[in-house]
Amino acid sequence: MKRLLNIGLLGLFLIGYLEWGTDKHTFIFQAEYELFSKIFESPLTFLHPFILVPLCGQILFLYIIIKDSTNARLRLIAVASLSIFMLFLLFIGLISQNFKIIASTLPFLIVATIIVKTNWKRTFNR
Repeated sequence: MKRLLNIGLLGLFLIGYLEWGTDKHTFIFQAEYELFSKIFESPLTFLHPFILVPLCGQILFLYIIIKDSTNARLRLIAVASLSIFMLFLLFIGLISQNFKIIASTLPFLIVATIIVKTNWKRTFNR
């Protein structure tokens, strides 16, 4: 069940929706594809905090999924690093009253809350 929640959370993160300007929009997985396709042209773009922190969270989640790690602290760190970006997207969606952005963040935040609740009890209530 934990592995399924982890995979689901990673997938829900990747379908986060971004929209800016009058006609510019993309999903997170599309933006990541563009970033990785231009990694050798401009490697310094990965140093931006809104790219580096969620990327580290994704790598950590992949490690947790592959190794089937039961370390709750690692899972909480990974959720927090992805949640920073998704909460920022939710804030943008609320400010701009963009339903598509809000709707793309809510499933992630619900699953992240479930993961945090189950791991928080196991980690800090000993």
